[in-house]
Amino acid sequence: MKELFRRVFLESLEALSPKELFRNLLGEDLRSVLPLFVGGRVHPLAWGKGASEMALAWESLYPDSFNEGCAVVLKDDPRAEALSPRWRVCRGNHPLPDGSSLKAGLELFRWVRERVERDDLLLLLMSGGASALAVLPAEGITLEEKVGAVEALMRSGASIGELNTLRRHLSSIKGGRLAKAVYPASTLTLALSDVSGGRLEDIGSGPGVPDGTTFFDLERILRRRDLWERVPPGVARYIRQGLEGLREETPKEGSLEMSRQRGMVLADTSTALSRAELLFRREGFDPETLSADDGGEAREVGRLYAQRVKDLANHSSGTVLALAGGETTVTVKGRGKGGRNLELLLSMAMEMEGFSGSWTFLSAGTDGRDGTSSFAGGILDEAGWRRAKERGANPRALLDENDSHAFFVEGGCGLTTGPTGTNVRDLRFFWVRRDQ
Repeated sequence: MKELFRRVFLESLEALSPKELFRNLLGEDLRSVLPLFVGGRVHPLAWGKGASEMALAWESLYPDSFNEGCAVVLKDDPRAEALSPRWRVCRGNHPLPDGSSLKAGLELFRWVRERVERDDLLLLLMSGGASALAVLPAEGITLEEKVGAVEALMRSGASIGELNTLRRHLSSIKGGRLAKAVYPASTLTLALSDVSGGRLEDIGSGPGVPDGTTFFDLERILRRRDLWERVPPGVARYIRQGLEGLREETPKEGSLEMSRQRGMVLADTSTALSRAELLFRREGFDPETLSADDGGEAREVGRLYAQRVKDLANHSSGTVLALAGGETTVTVKGRGKGGRNLELLLSMAMEMEGFSGSWTFLSAGTDGRDGTSSFAGGILDEAGWRRAKERGANPRALLDENDSHAFFVEGGCGLTTGPTGTNVRDLRFFWVRRDQ
């Protein structure tokens, strides 16, 4: 079952191929379907963990649509080496921005300002991770201050929506500000969604679309997370100025500078789950999808999923196969190494103690990286769990220290894929068979 889970996970990622997604949406006659195109030039800007694949697909399908593009990629993305000389490649860091991310932000902004004219189209090919790969902090905020604020909010267990509200308001290019910078030129965003509900403003912090949040929303988030008095001084000063109307808000729906932007989601978690369901049915299973948009604290979500699959197994005469997807969070209190998928799996396994039967669980990130671990996630079954306990593993202590990575290294049950070139959050497969 572990090998089947591994194969289905990898094959499910094929449903996210940018080339197929572009072809299905735009066909072959590009100029007849691109909204807002008014006869000028197209300037493709691929940005995020899937940037290399999206750029390669765009040039393969529509080589005559542009003269030069820009791709903002992960520092260690090997796929970027395959890009033609027509692409200016900028490399940044993830999950937290660093000096390379700042350099990438400056380069992409300069590239956009130098090339996009009033009758042109800025084409944003967005994927998850874009928020960190290229940054350009708002005036008066240093990179270190912005990173400090983002890291503090991230460690508090904040949702991606909360994190991106902060990122948008502390940026000179996110939250619609890139679209505003090129107005009256048009902006079109085509995105692979790594966020709940496919909200374009949260994909890469929405550089080309209106922002529905305000400085007041940001204040509420920071107070709720007990960070209002603890953010770096430059950040605190900037937000207070925004609350007083001394700093300009992010562009909003209905504003003039947002009148020539459009955006759409190419694929999301449901796209990958649908492919997984099809693949499992071909293997003779009848899977049930529990959720395509889960969220919350990873260890709590894991506990609830274990309870759910045990209940399904107790009311079934055979085996149960359940699928799920989404993205949980981790409130970091320890000093260990790990990620949300690994913590979810450990929590599920602990909850399965005492269950009479067999089980196999997979939880992994479609981008190939789970938190600070070296894995995309893990595949754990009851036999591996039993062996780990016999070796003296202490899962509870590992969770308390946020050190789930150690368990999966020692047990050989981590799932390694390397960068996948896409990102639509996490996939989960749960197989359970109760002893008769």
